[in-house]
Amino acid sequence: MPVRNPDTVLAWIRWLNSCHGMTYRQISEKPYFCTIPPGTICAIANGYPIPNKHRPALGLQPLVNVPADRVKKHPPQPPRKLTRCTFYRTTPVDKIIADLERVTGITFEVKGSE
Repeated sequence: MPVRNPDTVLAWIRWLNSCHGMTYRQISEKPYFCTIPPGTICAIANGYPIPNKHRPALGLQPLVNVPADRVKKHPPQPPRKLTRCTFYRTTPVDKIIADLERVTGITFEVKGSE
């Protein structure tokens, strides 16, 4: 059963593993997966790409590696200007403590307010 999408192979392996309770070794003994080792089937099930070596057996096109000189590079970004961040407390501490005491019923003792 040739497929065009690696997600179909991944879904099929996961379905055999979870619904039918088959181990990866048992899946590798199936006629469709007979050329793929169990470790590779496990890797495919865990999200790794299907190696080019096993793609023709599954009816998939091989992955093409793009040369590094043909990869589109982004222009360098100018350095960011560091700014000083200031945080302001919007709620007074006394109000926060009063809210906590009201909700929890526990009385809080503030150190240093003697």
